[in-house]
Amino acid sequence: MSETTLTNEQIQYPGSRWIALLSLVGCIAALGFFLVGYLGLAPIAACKALGALYFLCLAPGYLLQCGLFRLTSPRPFEGLLSAFLLGLLITPLVWYALCWMDAKWSFLPLVLLCGTVTPVAFGWHRLALRRRKTGPRMFTAHDTPILWLAVAVAMLWSYSLSVVELRDDQAFIMPHGDHSLHVALIGELARGVPAEALPFVAGAKKWAYHDIPDVWCDLVRRATGTDAETAYFHIALPLRYVFLSLACYLALVHRFGRPAALVGVVFTLAVVGYAGHPREAMFSNSLLFYLHSSYPSAFGLVTVFLTTYYVSLIDSADWRVPLLLGSILSVVLLWYKANFALVVAPAVALVSIITLARRRDYRWLLACIGTMIVLASIRQWQLSSADFGQPFIMRPLLFLVWWWDNIIKMPQGWPTTALDHVRLFVERLPSALQWPAVLAVCMIHRFHVGLIAVAFLILGCARTRGGSHRDPAAQLTLLILLFIVVGFVCFPVVEWFTGNVSAANWSLSCALLFPLVGVIVYRTSCRMFRRGRFVAVATSVVLLAAAVANVYALRTRAVWQTRVRHDAISQDLYACYQHIKTSTPNTAVILEPRYTGWTTAGMLTQRRIVLERDDTWRYFYDTTPIRAHVERFYGQVDPESARAILGRYGVDYVVADLSTGWQPPSGELLTMTFRQGDAAVYQVKRDTLASKLID
Repeated sequence: MSETTLTNEQIQYPGSRWIALLSLVGCIAALGFFLVGYLGLAPIAACKALGALYFLCLAPGYLLQCGLFRLTSPRPFEGLLSAFLLGLLITPLVWYALCWMDAKWSFLPLVLLCGTVTPVAFGWHRLALRRRKTGPRMFTAHDTPILWLAVAVAMLWSYSLSVVELRDDQAFIMPHGDHSLHVALIGELARGVPAEALPFVAGAKKWAYHDIPDVWCDLVRRATGTDAETAYFHIALPLRYVFLSLACYLALVHRFGRPAALVGVVFTLAVVGYAGHPREAMFSNSLLFYLHSSYPSAFGLVTVFLTTYYVSLIDSADWRVPLLLGSILSVVLLWYKANFALVVAPAVALVSIITLARRRDYRWLLACIGTMIVLASIRQWQLSSADFGQPFIMRPLLFLVWWWDNIIKMPQGWPTTALDHVRLFVERLPSALQWPAVLAVCMIHRFHVGLIAVAFLILGCARTRGGSHRDPAAQLTLLILLFIVVGFVCFPVVEWFTGNVSAANWSLSCALLFPLVGVIVYRTSCRMFRRGRFVAVATSVVLLAAAVANVYALRTRAVWQTRVRHDAISQDLYACYQHIKTSTPNTAVILEPRYTGWTTAGMLTQRRIVLERDDTWRYFYDTTPIRAHVERFYGQVDPESARAILGRYGVDYVVADLSTGWQPPSGELLTMTFRQGDAAVYQVKRDTLASKLID
């Protein structure tokens, strides 16, 4: 990039460097005030959380990207963002590995040393305040809009967040049940990393699950001195939208420029899509709904977008390092969101093979593919020792059969009527053509508007803005979409939850297509504004109407889901859970009567529960004997059996619902430590427990 271009883009008026710095400080302050003033985080914890973003993300990521890999980004600000996100993904893995090797004592000195040395070694003070005509600055006033947009998106999806609401003598648990699961897992990580046991099923030691996002949250919890619930709901959940906004912007800005990238972020995280009813019948942004309930998916998408950015750099002079980093991150997805890795890793491998084979660089091809194989093998070795995992099966077409059977259950409306006619036509086809036709209908039905973005990838994004080279990021996106479509036929499935893997990749396709739809809208609008006053006015009216409709859809169809309650318990029982959380040792084991439904007790107490959410976990682990023992204890149980059950599971405290008529089996066995209304907490006298196990 020439010096003149740098001057025009980055320095357009006197004092712009100070405006950039003030804008950066303002973004950080706005995010801090939101965490403190709206979400109720303690001011000192908010300051520690923002400081942790530097020490755990930016500094180590910059040292790794610019020091170890010596990668130079086209713009310094892009280098900052990519380094920040790289540190976000790599630091938890380093912490986990050090804990596994019993060397966690070295983590804090390394982080502090990295945070101290990195800015001095790379001259950040000179880059930030560099004067005109001496080279590019680290960031300019033109770079700060994405920071404000990221903060705004985090506020949009977090302002209505509430964990528990007390009304009508009940405690309503508001977050989606998967969030309560993650809080329980983070509470277990507080007792040690790696986790020694699963906190919701007694006897289960290790889960075959992408748990590194929880490890990152636990790192933040340790840095801020908060508990698992506060770190998760008041820090990790809002910040994930900041990370995702920055990652989406980074994947677009190098290819389409700043304004188009900003519009792409808005379309990805704030545009609902078709706002009518039913939402299943038209192209809607299912990513919004999926992100709300799936915490690891945000980290998975950050990894996908960062991989896309690195791949987009392989048309530059220094193309080897970006390709290697993209290859590494595509497999790191196995630790963050394995469902995405099923399509992203093969796509990156294919791009590596095509790119390096063309250039006849077979040594670097061996390095990229070999690194992917080694990392995948490590992850497979790690998961092979798990005793708690989903039983995947290979059954081609099962997802399509499930989808085809369920489209007739949609609410009535003109899209459903049209599908009925299509269904009749497909069922009259020869048997050999029926399932290919079903796949085609499925793709058109779900992605008909998104197919415009696919055409844009093929016709427009196949070359860069200069038009002289093919766009490797567009090729990668097309390959990922192709693997998603193929996966709808042959993805592994969970027999009791057929749409699990496919639903995740459906949302991934939205994350890939909606940013491009935003780019298309931006470019089309710019052309229309140049065609005369009448066309410009008409375009403005259409855009304004679309914006108003989207705001209405956001309010009524998307953001409102953050206010849906997912569980309800009595306030008496809630008080018991709070007593356990504040007045019992962190290592206590709890026996409680609500062993089905959501993991409410594990979230609210942050202690190990003998059995919870049994209606789900029975598909992962043989919970039959545990459930029988819990039912037996809360039924008509004699003192000897009660003593044996408590001893078998190492129970420290028992939660009881006295309204059912339950009475402690023996006064010598249990001592009441807390009671409110019809709910009580009993402490187990451990010296009276039987040493033998029950049958």
